[in-house]
Amino acid sequence: MIASRDPGFAPGDVVVGPRGWASHLVSAAKFLVKLPRNGAPLSNYLGVLGMPGTTAYSGMTDIGQPKAGETVVISAASGAVGAVAGQIAKRAGARVVGVAGGAEKCLFVQEALGFDECIDHRALDLKAALTDACPNGIDVYFENVGGELQR
Repeated sequence: MIASRDPGFAPGDVVVGPRGWASHLVSAAKFLVKLPRNGAPLSNYLGVLGMPGTTAYSGMTDIGQPKAGETVVISAASGAVGAVAGQIAKRAGARVVGVAGGAEKCLFVQEALGFDECIDHRALDLKAALTDACPNGIDVYFENVGGELQR
């Protein structure tokens, strides 16, 4: 924040809002949220503490509600939203199957994010791969992309 006419904001505050990425912006205060000075790196507000994290959290806890032993499939599993959604499902005790584009992304999804399996939608017959990965069906499907997987 450089300057503000709103008493809720002061110079030096760091703010976010549904605006474009910019070094300077004029906005009504009602569209901005002041980030807390809690020591969390600002980059966290672009991921787990920002829109990707809240999208994943809301989708999983309010709608999907995965439970232990269930199978959860997450499209775009290597992306910011999919990665967090998968972590939430894993913490709930679910078996998590990611879908990503490319062997490198699938390796990341399994090794770095800890998903149980990852299907490369570019290299396989998607329907057969899902059937193999989810022999008992899919309990929760977290959609990030659309297209063939959503059909």
